[in-house]
Order: sequence, then structure tokens, then C-alpha cells
Amino acid sequence: YYTASGFYSSYLIQEMIQGCVRAAVEHGTYAVTLPITKDNNPNNLNLRQFNHLREGDIVIFNGSWAIEIYSILKKCKCRLGYVTDREFNFFENTDLDCYHLYWGPYWNCLGDAVMQLKKDGAEKILYFGRQQTDISKYGKASFFNAHSDAGLECNENFYFLYDAEMSFPQTLQLLKELYNTYRFDGLIFDSNLYSMQSTFPDFYQETGIPHGVRMICNVSEFLRYS
Repeated sequence: YYTASGFYSSYLIQEMIQGCVRAAVEHGTYAVTLPITKDNNPNNLNLRQFNHLREGDIVIFNGSWAIEIYSILKKCKCRLGYVTDREFNFFENTDLDCYHLYWGPYWNCLGDAVMQLKKDGAEKILYFGRQQTDISKYGKASFFNAHSDAGLECNENFYFLYDAEMSFPQTLQLLKELYNTYRFDGLIFDSNLYSMQSTFPDFYQETGIPHGVRMICNVSEFLRYS
């Protein structure tokens, strides 16, 4: 299971689930996804979902909630696979069979994003991200190092952090002001928009950013346009 969040990439979740299904089919078994909680609250886990587990079953999860069900997993003698964005060693000194995939410093993806935008033709790239997120706190060096390696124009103003408490329309207005000031042709947008939102203002109309500006963002639903 995974810690559901509006900011989770649906692509990553699809890949994880489809990978589980492929592996299960190859080994003559099947994969099950569990609705572990209705309100995304680790204090309200539905532990009855685990009653069917048997010895040797593989439990794959993304996040830290498995600590809450450790006693169940230990009793069932399950095998574990888990993915985290931080070092997480809770199960390593237990008698459970575990495989841990640690993403490492994933905020280095900002450097990869700069190089991808340059490859797509961008020459002036702006990072516009929430000041409270790890990617914003720790990704600055990766962002500027990539600019230096690529020989791109850059200054401190191209790494702009905003308060995540701002409403989405407010962030678009701020982004409009930044575009009018710097006329960037590449944008990395760490949005404060939850992906479960169903209606969005017109991104291009609200910001004045041309369709030709290359963009990498964490939530892409708002980019729909005719």
C-alpha cells in the first residue's frame, strides 16, 4: 500500500501497481491492493484488511505506515518490499524478510529537469516552487549546478519560492508577474494544487505564459486547454 496524497504522481503509482501485477503473473500468483484507510489517516487504519495474509505473502508499500501494522506482518511472517524517499531502517533489525528501495536525494531531479528543458530548447529556466517542500529546500544546488554545466543564463531570482498556503489563483498571478519580469522560456513548477481538484482556471490565460514555454510540473491536470 502507499500513502495516498494529492501530490503523488499517478504515473509512479501506476508503474508500482503494474509492476506488482507483472511479477505476480510471472510467478503464478496474483496481486491485491488494499483500501487501508478511508480518510488517509494512519490513526484510522482498517486492520481487518490484513486478515487474509499468509506466511510468505509479499507486502509492498510506499511510505512509513507499515510501522503501525508491524505486529500483524511479523505474526503472518510476510515478506516486505517498501519504497521511501528517506532512509527508513525500522525493519532491518527484525526477523522479517525485507527489501528496501531508497530513492536517495530525490530533489536532485531539479538538475535533471533543467537539462531536459534545455534539450527541449529552453534557454532561460525558472524554478517556481513551494518554500515548505523538501525539493525546494534542498534542490537549489542541483538547479544551479545544472545551469552552470549547460552554460545557461541564471541568477538567484530564477529560483523563486512561494508560500504553499497561497491559493492556486494567487500563485498563477505571481507567476504572471514573474513571466512579465523575466520572460523565461522554461519553467519548473512545484504547484500547490491538489490533483483531486476537478476544475481549474485557464493556466495560460491567467498567467499570460505562451503555450510554447517548456514546462515540467508536479501536477499537470490544469494544463488542459482547447
